[in-house]
Formats: sequence, structure tokens, C-alpha cells
Amino acid sequence: MRLVCNGRFAALLFCFLICIACGDVYRPTIIPNPVQPPDPKNFHTIFTVNQNGATNPGTGMQVDVSGDSSDGVTRVAMMPVHAALQGAHVWVANNLSDSVSVFTTALGSSIPIGASTNVNLPPGARPVFVHSTETSTMYVANSGRFSDTSFTPPESYYIIDAINTTSNVISSEVRVTQGTPTALAETPDGQKLYVISRDDPGATPAKQGGVTVISTVDKTIIDALPAGLSPRWAVVRSDGARVYVLSHDDGLVTTINSAVIPDQVIGTTAVGTGADFLYYDSRHNRLYIPNPTTNNVIILDATVDPPANLATIDLTAPIPAGAGAPCPASGCSPVSVAALPDGTRAYIASYYIDSTSANCQQTPCFQAQVTVVDELTNQVTKSIPLPQVSVSSMGN
Repeated sequence: MRLVCNGRFAALLFCFLICIACGDVYRPTIIPNPVQPPDPKNFHTIFTVNQNGATNPGTGMQVDVSGDSSDGVTRVAMMPVHAALQGAHVWVANNLSDSVSVFTTALGSSIPIGASTNVNLPPGARPVFVHSTETSTMYVANSGRFSDTSFTPPESYYIIDAINTTSNVISSEVRVTQGTPTALAETPDGQKLYVISRDDPGATPAKQGGVTVISTVDKTIIDALPAGLSPRWAVVRSDGARVYVLSHDDGLVTTINSAVIPDQVIGTTAVGTGADFLYYDSRHNRLYIPNPTTNNVIILDATVDPPANLATIDLTAPIPAGAGAPCPASGCSPVSVAALPDGTRAYIASYYIDSTSANCQQTPCFQAQVTVVDELTNQVTKSIPLPQVSVSSMGN
């Protein structure tokens, strides 16, 4: 999983309709929360993690969307890269601190945001993802590579930590060997955890990537499945019976039947190479795959196995209503999608580099936009440009 300093991850801000704010060092970044429950339509709050360079602690922030105001800021550790909401607590993966921070959420004006508590992970863990559908455990995917010297030659492995949310200590550690963990997904009943691992050619032996299935009851590996070349993301269907895994290098969505033991791969759907993210719309039972290498977003119908292509949205094509295209003919990079819980509209976050604009202090400029899609027709209805930012001010 890439760190969120670069421009591509910054584009994830826009699906959450928060204005970008970049400076020389301090750059707020919204991290999407992939946890299925609780239903976001019952909330009016966004949680962000903010980086403050590689040597300074970052922060967690709670935003009241209805008033576009801050409900509080709390310090976490260095280089926070991912956050997950669990009840009244927010968990944050701190990549450079080998730790996870947890803090309580604010409740109106009566209860302020809480100070964070750090849970130390093994040195070199390099956490990249936190996730859980349970109330008593939080899982941490770590990207650090370790070596098991009991093998000849030593074999590389990676760690998934289970943290007891009552004591805030690591209760279990699971070693996975398919590749570098990038994401986690768990069934709604909290019985199975899916570890998505990308390829790691530098490991011993070289790792091809895949999906490791962990029983959350006893924290043991119950299956290891192939899922294309270099898997990057996964989502679980709302009924828990299917898991969809996106692989970057061969452009496949692999469908896993998670309702049986052992899990079974049902089939694959081609969506084009280069995508890193997919979004599951539980209202319409659809998958959205934004592909930054092809300027488009593919919509899959998940009511069938494997999911079938429902529509392809080309962001360089003119908007049917008669307006110009959301992106220039030279292309842009769609990186994230979010949909309204009422099933009426979906929003695509994309960006491109503008070398000729006079609207920012120094070219080239980072131009982002939110494209609105009518979910009944799967057609673009409008594109909303966001303020441009000089690439030089965003850092690397």
C-alpha cells in the first residue's frame, strides 16, 4: 500500500467532499474507511489522519460534516497511513512508528475527542491497514518482511496482529507467507479474516501474492487461495457469502465463495490492468473499479457469479447532458469511488496534472475533480472541479 504523501492518494480526499489543504510540510489526508458496518447513512462524521512529515507525529481529526467544522484533533504517531472506525474508537496504523494508535471519538460539544493510546508492534512491522467487524479485536496488516531461520534457506514471512481492544495489547500473531499484506477484509459475522497480499519479488522465495483466510475463532490459517497477479484490495458482500479481490497486474476481479469450507474460487472478471481499488455498493449489489491507467471506471453487476460488466464510464468522453468531458483528452487518473446510501448517485474522484493552468501559484498543477454518476442510468451527470494545487507544494 502506498503512503499517502503522494498526489495519487491525495485524490482520495475528494470522494468525501473535503477541501484539499496542502502546505510545505503539513498535509491533511482523508483515509477511506472500508469497514462495512456500521451503516454510514446513520452518521454525519468523517475521520481523517494527517501526516506531518517523516519525523514528526501525525494527528487524527474528527469533522462534523453537517457544519463543516472540526470536532477535535488528537496526536498519533509517525506516518499514519490508514484508519478504521470501531464503535466509539478510531484505530490508526502508523507506518514509520511500528505502532497502532487508538482514540475515542467526540460526542457533540459535551465529550471531546480523546487522547490517543499507542499499541507497539514488533520492530520493523510497518503497519499499513487496520480492520475489523468485531467489537473485541482489531486486526493489523503489516508490510514488514521477516525471516524464519528455521528453514534452509531462511523463508520470508509477514505478520498479521490481533489486538485485544479491551486491554490494547497484542493477543495473537499470525504469520502469512503469500506476499506483502496490503489490505484486510472480514465477514460481517466476524468468523473469517481475509488477508490480501501483493507480490514481493525480493522475498525468499519470491512471493506471487494471494489471499490468506484466517479463522478468527482460533487465529489459525484455514486456507490460502490464488487471486490473480499482485492482489491489492478486497471487499466482502453484505451477506458475507462472497469476497471480491482485485489484482493489479492482470486486471482481474476474483470471486471467492466464502459461505463454504474451504473457501472456493468461483471465477474471475477482467477489468483491465492497473487498478488498485474497488468499491462495493450494497444498495445495488455492484462493484466499482476505478482504473487510473485507462481513464475509466468499470461497474460490475454482483448479483451474478462471477460479476458481469454492467457499464464502463469513460472520463474523457463528453457528459451526455451536453457539457464537456470530466477529464482532458490526454486522460486522468480515477482512484476512488463512493456512493450515496439511498442508491441515487455515485461519486468518482480523479485527478490529472495540468502544466498550463494559470489558476495555481506554480505549474505544473494538481487538478482534481468529482464526477457525479446517476446510478439509475449509469451515466455521468456533472463534473465538479476542485481547487488546483501546485505539485511542488504537495511534496513527494
